Amino acid sequence: MSLSGRGKLSIVPRRSSRAPQPNPGPGCLYNAGMRRLRSALVLLVTALLGATLEAQQMMPVGVVRGSLVTWLGGSLSVRSADGTVYDCSYDKHTLFQRNLWPIQSADLSGGEPVEGVSDRKPPTRTCYVRMLSAVYISPKSPRRPVPFREVWTPRGYLTYSGLVVKSDESRITLKTRNGSRTLLLSARTLYSVAAEPLLNKHVFVRAGRNLEGALEAYQVMWGEILNPGQYTSLPERNFVLGASSGR
Repeated sequence: MSLSGRGKLSIVPRRSSRAPQPNPGPGCLYNAGMRRLRSALVLLVTALLGATLEAQQMMPVGVVRGSLVTWLGGSLSVRSADGTVYDCSYDKHTLFQRNLWPIQSADLSGGEPVEGVSDRKPPTRTCYVRMLSAVYISPKSPRRPVPFREVWTPRGYLTYSGLVVKSDESRITLKTRNGSRTLLLSARTLYSVAAEPLLNKHVFVRAGRNLEGALEAYQVMWGEILNPGQYTSLPERNFVLGASSGR
């Protein structure tokens, strides 16, 4: 503000010493918006991770087996076979391995079966993973089908001979030189003549132990003693040992 020669008051705008600020362009607005969005996402992830960690349980001391859920920022989670999710921390000293070969934590895959050894870190008593191994489950090899045996005949490794003093459909009792012996009968027991009764017969039995450990008769045989006159006489033949053939 100043006075002119004619006594009139005139107003002169004052120049500012500060440099004029340029108007923000579209790029500046985009960068500012991305910074705000990134901050919001970090806060959201932190809140969700904190809520998840509160819902999980601390991994017990010892060996823990299960499937890997998360491994991020020095903390990992393992879901056991009963569905419980255990959380524990790890650092650069934690040993990660797969098939007994050392790996990095970034080489792990979510959902793969793992086996970890956890401990407590003094003095805070926080959970700490000393070793985490990715367990390799070998695929089941196709097995060849067992050939079906139409007829299975057991071979008796025990032999008995004696008089049948008691007989029914399921067992027989023999009177032997060493006392009485009871043997089971089954549908696979073979007989010399199936129609003849066994009572009061002198028999020869091949037997063995079945799956239950009981004595079972596999073959029951009997016959008659021939008289000396019933043998068929063979023609007499003269054999000369050491006879020469005209040499």
